Amino acid sequence: MLLLSCLVATAASSGVSTLVLSTGKRSAVQPLLQLRGGLAGMDAGTAAKVAMGVYGANGVYFGLAPGPACERLTRACGVSGASYTLEQMAKAVGYMQVVAATFGLCLLNGVPLAAALGWSQVAWS
Repeated sequence: MLLLSCLVATAASSGVSTLVLSTGKRSAVQPLLQLRGGLAGMDAGTAAKVAMGVYGANGVYFGLAPGPACERLTRACGVSGASYTLEQMAKAVGYMQVVAATFGLCLLNGVPLAAALGWSQVAWS
């Protein structure tokens, strides 16, 4: 789903018209992007970059500090204490969020697909 969102944002921000995303001359995604990024004077590309940055920051928090992140999560859900397994799952999910955010930001900034895939895997090393 995130990859589809990145592709939609990339296609809309760069003006690319594809068979899936366009209906005639006007993109089917354009009204949605106008509501999300166009009303406050911000273009859709900037809105998508900010969203990817926040998503990546959340991933860094979960990846580097899974203990406190799980404590907040379990407190919000009304569960007491986080097991080791839950902390490791949160850590892995955090790294996946960093991977997805890096990939999305690379695509939004016009990096070629192969380079974007390469840079997105840096979080796992």
